[in-house]
Amino acid sequence: MNNRREGARHLPKTRSRGVSLDFRTEGARGEIPIRGTQGQVWLKPGVLEVFTLPAALLLLSLSPPSLTASTDPPTAAPAYTLSVSRGTVTLASRGAMAKDVLADLSAKLKVPIRFSEKTGALRLSAKWENVPLDTALALLSPRVFVDVMFDDQNPEGRYEAIHLVAPEEPDPAKAADLAGVMIIHGNTANEDEGPAAAGAPSPEPADPTQPLLRVRVENDLISVKARGQTVAAILAQVAVLTRARLITRGTLDPEPAELDFAGAAAEALPCLIARPGVSVLVRRDLEKNVSQLLELRYGVVEP
Repeated sequence: MNNRREGARHLPKTRSRGVSLDFRTEGARGEIPIRGTQGQVWLKPGVLEVFTLPAALLLLSLSPPSLTASTDPPTAAPAYTLSVSRGTVTLASRGAMAKDVLADLSAKLKVPIRFSEKTGALRLSAKWENVPLDTALALLSPRVFVDVMFDDQNPEGRYEAIHLVAPEEPDPAKAADLAGVMIIHGNTANEDEGPAAAGAPSPEPADPTQPLLRVRVENDLISVKARGQTVAAILAQVAVLTRARLITRGTLDPEPAELDFAGAAAEALPCLIARPGVSVLVRRDLEKNVSQLLELRYGVVEP
């Protein structure tokens, strides 16, 4: 037995916080072995000695740390990166405040983004790469409304405002709350008469050379048959039937227009009318995939 102890292999002693650690393959007489899955501890008065196999080390936690949740705000905002390119969004965020990311997105798009204080207080963790803008907006909020302006210079539409709405919040306010109201500024062909054509459509005359105006709106699609009518008169009729707002300013073209189209979406009006100064503001509900005409604008403003 003594020979076996003398032949025991010794490993170097170490010391930690005043405790002697002796890594040995065998304990001395009177020591009590405590076996573990990866080694043994040999206990004797005043000394803590550890036995370990050559390929494994038993780790002793003498003082486990105390874990407490901190209520203090972080000293630095969590990092995020955001880029916008050709209608797509790339975002990498780990717990960044939603209001910070949305403010940055608004600045990069040059479009106001409106959201509630509750939405802005959320923390955002996401990793997107070249996600289409509308898809990214739908991921940021369950309900998204986008106001888009269409004119002869922007047939594909230009974002005017973005609204992020929580499920329990009401729909965003809109300028078209003044339903059917026309705001007229500038010069018309006959200012004394005013926009008289905003009334009910006139019946089709028997004489094909006589003026005609027929506007029909069904399922938000617009049909127009007009002859010998000004663009202002045609748009006024559309505004009344769609409960949108007509805003005219600057110079209005007095030349009569001839139009004949059916079942057109509101955003197609500038291209179908094909006169300078015609634009429409449409609100898109990305959740329901529907659009609503908010405003018609007409008139050429000299720089």
